[in-house]
Amino acid sequence: MKSQGKNIKKVYLLYPPISKKERYSSEIGSAGGDQIPLGIYYIAAYLRNNGFEVMITDAEAENLKTDDILKQLHDFDPGYIGISSTTVAFHRALETANSIRKEFKDKKIILGGPHITSNVEHAMSFEVFDYGVLQEGEITIIELLDALNNSTTIANIDGIAYRNEKNDL
Repeated sequence: MKSQGKNIKKVYLLYPPISKKERYSSEIGSAGGDQIPLGIYYIAAYLRNNGFEVMITDAEAENLKTDDILKQLHDFDPGYIGISSTTVAFHRALETANSIRKEFKDKKIILGGPHITSNVEHAMSFEVFDYGVLQEGEITIIELLDALNNSTTIANIDGIAYRNEKNDL
């Protein structure tokens, strides 16, 4: 894999937009709480402490649409895009990832969060996701990005999912 130039140390982390109605299956107004995506904030802090420039977007809290996210990506121009998703929000993560892929064909999209950890086969059955990071991903994401940036093997990194040359998990 060729390096992505100056952007290999830039990572965009996203929690996809999801409405309270989608999360709770009813119109509950302000009674339903917002879900703070702590995982991406932990990942961002770890990445920053290891020399990466990071932009975090909580599209739910910021009430962003896909076009807003695409504009942020154009402006920030990261080498990698990480999307965190619960099972409830997975359809939004997938929809957003597909829009990102159409706009940024060569960017690597990495899925993390509870959904891929609990159902890796389902999550990685969608080819829009290049890699998956399972469970607690702070150390794993550094190992994965370092391997990708240095064009070294990822086969020995614990806690990741990816397809091989035959497109098998």
